[in-house]
Amino acid sequence: MKSRPATLRSDVTNELATASRKMRTGFDALVRTRGLTLARARALMLLARHPGISQTELAGLLEIENPTVVRLLDGLEKQGLIRRTPAETDRRG
Repeated sequence: MKSRPATLRSDVTNELATASRKMRTGFDALVRTRGLTLARARALMLLARHPGISQTELAGLLEIENPTVVRLLDGLEKQGLIRRTPAETDRRG
């Protein structure tokens, strides 16, 4: 039999998990009405908070791999929501 504090912790954890799922579902539905995915919306929010951020830095903040960020940004660029510019230190093309 669980002690009262352990049961309370378990209840609080379950309630937080439920609230988190509901918030995510609601946010996902909201961004879909704007033609976005949750991932693209998160990227846009971070880009707004960190102007000039590199793709590598964005990948770190989103906790995803660089190739995934490239695909995300490709989609946002195709939608006309962002414009990528090369970094001054980037010597490629």
